[in-house]
Amino acid sequence: MALFSSFETFVALGARVRWCSFNVFSMQDHAAVAIAKAGTSAALAWKGESSSKHWWSTEQMMIVPTVPGEDGCDQFAEDGGDAYPIHKNKKFEEKYIKDGSLLNPVSTTKAELRYILQLLADFIDKIKYTCMTLKCKGVSHEITSGVHCHRETTATGEQLSPAINVNDYVTKLKFDYVLGCHHSLLDSIVYFTDAMIGGKRILVYGYSDVGRGCAISLRGIGAYVLLTENDPINAPVYIENNTIACDIGHFETGIDNEDLEPLFAVTVVNIKPQAIYLVFPGSSNGIIVLTSGRLMSCSFINQILAQLT
Repeated sequence: MALFSSFETFVALGARVRWCSFNVFSMQDHAAVAIAKAGTSAALAWKGESSSKHWWSTEQMMIVPTVPGEDGCDQFAEDGGDAYPIHKNKKFEEKYIKDGSLLNPVSTTKAELRYILQLLADFIDKIKYTCMTLKCKGVSHEITSGVHCHRETTATGEQLSPAINVNDYVTKLKFDYVLGCHHSLLDSIVYFTDAMIGGKRILVYGYSDVGRGCAISLRGIGAYVLLTENDPINAPVYIENNTIACDIGHFETGIDNEDLEPLFAVTVVNIKPQAIYLVFPGSSNGIIVLTSGRLMSCSFINQILAQLT
């Protein structure tokens, strides 16, 4: 619902707003209904949408004009860099115009990229991505993965429009990372597992603002908190049975589920929606993974300030 306040602010400032979900697991129908009922913004999201529908909605949000006869949106306020894969379809479109070729969706093992390439193959028309990028005046990024994407495309010369990093604003770092984690982490773990946190041993990877906020919250409710830096070279070899694995981040940047399941040849057991139990082969031991590693906390006022810049 924090996003709803952002939409109301954009509309009050004179903008026409289109919106899609940035996280297929965190979307709530009552939020989409509130936006649609207000009649001020177009909502392209629903609870339980698949990854393929997520990317379809993202493209519809970006491509379909807010004003008839115009090409797409003037600006993007995004959380996680989701707009960039579709934004970069301009490059594939240019190749298609040149020689009629498209990248084959089965050419990659990454599920998310397959959805994007399939979307391109199904709906390419030679001009829409070019028109979209010409129309776009700029983008603001809310979270670390989006900032990384911006830096990568800038380094390779593929950045198609100016971008503002709102992820590193002090209001984001302190309110969202430190204070926001106090509530969202515990709320998610208790909601999905009904586990009692007090007395548990909990390992927090990384002790920056996010890690600090999580550690303070967990310690405050009575957990015995261990801290370490998130160095993949020193990743733990042994994981205790029934460990709860979750991540305050965007998509699988913290927990790579796509590689986790085949790597350990685990059996996946659905405990409840957005909570799975991964059983390791040859034993009954396993770990609990929440929302595929996509727990989120929100702070969006910086997006509004960035779009006004």
